Amino acid sequence: MNTCHQGFSPVMCVRISHAPIWTVILGMFFMLLTWGVSYAQPKISKGDIPLHASAHVKSLIDMLYSQSSQERSTAAFKLGEIGPAAGPAIPFLIDLLDDTHPVLSSGDADVVGSTSPDKESVTALAKIGRDAVEPLITVLKGSDITMVKNAIEALGKIGDKRAVMPLVAKLNTEDAGVRTKAVEALGELGDFRALEPLCALLRDRKLKVKQSAQAALQKIIDSMRDEHAVEPLLAAARSKECVVRQMAIGALRDLRDPRIIEPLIESLRDEDRVVRQNAASALGDIGDERAVGALIDALSDNDSGVRDKAAESLTRIGAPSVQPIISSPLRDRQVYVRAKSASILGDIKDNRAVVPLIEALKDESWMVRSEAATALGKIQNPLAAEPLFDALKDKEANVRDNAAKALKGMGAAMVDRLIVALRDDDLHVRSTAASVLGETRDARAVIPLIEALKDQMWLVRFEAAIALGKIKDPIAIEPLRDALNDRDASVRAAAEEALNAMGIR
Repeated sequence: MNTCHQGFSPVMCVRISHAPIWTVILGMFFMLLTWGVSYAQPKISKGDIPLHASAHVKSLIDMLYSQSSQERSTAAFKLGEIGPAAGPAIPFLIDLLDDTHPVLSSGDADVVGSTSPDKESVTALAKIGRDAVEPLITVLKGSDITMVKNAIEALGKIGDKRAVMPLVAKLNTEDAGVRTKAVEALGELGDFRALEPLCALLRDRKLKVKQSAQAALQKIIDSMRDEHAVEPLLAAARSKECVVRQMAIGALRDLRDPRIIEPLIESLRDEDRVVRQNAASALGDIGDERAVGALIDALSDNDSGVRDKAAESLTRIGAPSVQPIISSPLRDRQVYVRAKSASILGDIKDNRAVVPLIEALKDESWMVRSEAATALGKIQNPLAAEPLFDALKDKEANVRDNAAKALKGMGAAMVDRLIVALRDDDLHVRSTAASVLGETRDARAVIPLIEALKDQMWLVRFEAAIALGKIKDPIAIEPLRDALNDRDASVRAAAEEALNAMGIR
């Protein structure tokens, strides 16, 4: 069992078998060095122990004066276990905040614990709580660095808002350790008043302070989010520090409060790309149609991440996005805006977009034509069938491929048209028609596909054989056996595969 010696908080516990032996030896050696030297104890006279304190509290306060650092640590620990009722011990515990004499203890055969009276006093004061706040704030005005750092830690653990501004004042101290402790404590308190002062430490000369400041800022932003503090978060979204703006926008996104729409739209023009990305994403999460115009503008952003987030958000907003996209960005002078607009319309799957997307199949850019074909395949409106057949003749392979995929998606509704396409002059049209007919599994296609096994182009014969294997009509068995003698190896392999699929060996 991995526990510390009874009577100590788990400040640090390690199993000897898991700890470097030099660590244990060094700790013991340090204890020997400090054995018998002058020891810290409360500076208050024992005669000042409050008369109203319980007998148990009085006895523990008396233990704080022991020459043994182990006994002092144990007494502080036990006072903490009592909690607020140990209030009379506060000044005595505060006097031990500079008592750093180490205590090593072993609870069972292989467990070592390390603590000290000051560490146990910090924990005890935190457990006593609110009554310790003002006395601890007074300690912050002192010059003893150890006591100040311990007082700061205790205030952070207590979490009382009275400590915010006194802790803010310690952010300007010369000692980096004190600054770090103050930053960490302010993070625990989660009060928005500390935001701007903490921002200044993002440029601190010490890396540890900078890292702690960023972590504390995130904790404060998270606390504001949890408390649904919209106005403070909106103020944070206007911070001079981009990292704070990023955090604030992320928190506002989680709240999905209608009041944040306009500030988020404003953030789409932020100089920091991550802020713009977060704002675009947040507007999609909220789904308010007031954001459509601004998100359409964001499709022209110079950062691809912002463009992608804006596109995703327009898709999530859905129907209200359709007409504005048709009216403007689908005709934008920038290719990637037109292409992205076609993609969004396909994802929304609104029939109002069918005719504009059919027109986009004739766009001068292959990228736009390709996205338009894909979009029409997602919408699956029969009006797009003929234009998609025409797109099978496009000079760009990518456009032809996407048109073919689109037709496969709507194949069952257009079997007759696909059968006619098997006799088209264009190779790509014939081969795609054969492939799509196989996907439909429609028996009407069997005879036309058998005829296609005699096409002059191997690709058409290949697709016809594969398609017949998917439909699995016995009528095709003999024609497929004949195809085993085809002059092209790919066709022979496809015929064999089709027969195998039909259970013919």
